[in-house]
Amino acid sequence: MSQRVLTKTLSKRQSDHCWRMFCSGTRSKPVIVSIDTGSSELWVNPDCGNVEVRDLCDTLSRHHPENPTTAKDLKNTFSINYDLGSTTGEYSTDNLAIGGAKITTQQFGVAIFSEYNEYGIMGLG
Repeated sequence: MSQRVLTKTLSKRQSDHCWRMFCSGTRSKPVIVSIDTGSSELWVNPDCGNVEVRDLCDTLSRHHPENPTTAKDLKNTFSINYDLGSTTGEYSTDNLAIGGAKITTQQFGVAIFSEYNEYGIMGLG
């Protein structure tokens, strides 16, 4: 798995975040998420229309489920409120890779709407 280096000037709010890249789907496209120790949810594909740094959000890769044998829309919705911002979307499953670990049929959220988050979130709580 190759990794791209992302270099951008970050605002004060963004500089307090920690990021992690993982790959989703059978073609292993990298997706960048913020690490959140106060949440237990994983969600991707923020809504770039409601963020502080839109040009950064627009450049990041997104989860696109191309393989219907591994990706599945669970038809269940989620809604999460944070101290700053919120997100809503639908749960899906697909194969993920984080470092050398491969996870099959991992459930995660795919955002339909989000605000104040240029990245998705990987909750560790």
